[in-house]
Parts: sequence; structure tokens; C-alpha cells
Amino acid sequence: AGMAAEAQNAALKAAIAGAWRDPKNTPRDVHRRPLETLGFFGVRPDQQVVEITPGGSGWYAEILAPYLRERGRYTAAMVDPTVLAAGRGRDFQQKATDDLKARLAAHPAQFDRAAIAPFDPKQPVFAPAGSVDAVLTFRNVHNWVSAGTADAYFAGFYAALKPGGTLGVVEHRAKPGTDLE
Repeated sequence: AGMAAEAQNAALKAAIAGAWRDPKNTPRDVHRRPLETLGFFGVRPDQQVVEITPGGSGWYAEILAPYLRERGRYTAAMVDPTVLAAGRGRDFQQKATDDLKARLAAHPAQFDRAAIAPFDPKQPVFAPAGSVDAVLTFRNVHNWVSAGTADAYFAGFYAALKPGGTLGVVEHRAKPGTDLE
């Protein structure tokens, strides 16, 4: 097990050090600690992983997609703009999806096997039931709480995960004593 863990760690370090990463993203490594975070979540290169709303910059996508490319699968679950009313919300989601698609298309050797899966935030389905090893989300839960969709999202995560699968959540820090709302 030690050798496998060392190989996984080396592969993850290589993905984090990848020249394909946006130079605007890498300075945040020191704060976001992707090696430690993904290690803590137990993400392995042979897993089926869904990242919930990675955003247009693809901060974790540009690490996860190449790490999972050969033996696993990376899927970016993005809000489907077509289910939203016309306006700023739809435009924001369309731009995020377009930006992520462009980001992935720019480096096919690393990102050609990454998938983008649209979902309806009111009735989210992130993957076929019981098909995913890990669902990951970074700094998003507060948005779902304020939109009143958090319960639907977490039910969707549970449905997508294999028994014993991992739900990895990173959220902003709040002051102690802050209530959920």
C-alpha cells in the first residue's frame, strides 16, 4: 500500500505542478493546499469524480482532470443555463460554462477526457445513481443555502455516490457563532 500511495502522491504533485495550469491560479496553491486537500478526501487516480460547479477558471479542474485522465474520470457538473430565466443569472452560468469549456479545450493532452455535465439546480442530478466515487465542491455551499437549494444538492450528491463514496466539501470560514443563514 505504501508504494501505491507514493505513486498516487507523485501523480497528484505532477498534476499540481502542471505547466497547463493558469498562472493566475497557481499563487493560490499556498492557501488552498490542493495536495493536502485532495489527499484528505482520499481522491485516487482510478476514481470517478464529480466536481460541483467548478466555475470558469477551473481551479481544481485543471488539477483533477489530468490526475484522473488515464484511469479515472473527471466530470464538471455545471448549472444548465437553459433552465434559468433570461437575465444575469443565466448569463453568469453560460459564461462560466463557456469559460470552462475553453479552458479544457486549450490543453487537450490533459483535459480531452474531462466531461461537463449540465444540471438543473432545482432538481439536481449529478450522475447516474450510485456511479461516483467522490463528489467534491469548493466554496459553494453558502450559495446553495442562500438560494434555498442546499437540501436538493446534498440529496443529489447522496444519490450519485457509490455506497461508501466520499463527499468532499471546502467552504469559506465564518466567524464562530455565525448561523447557517
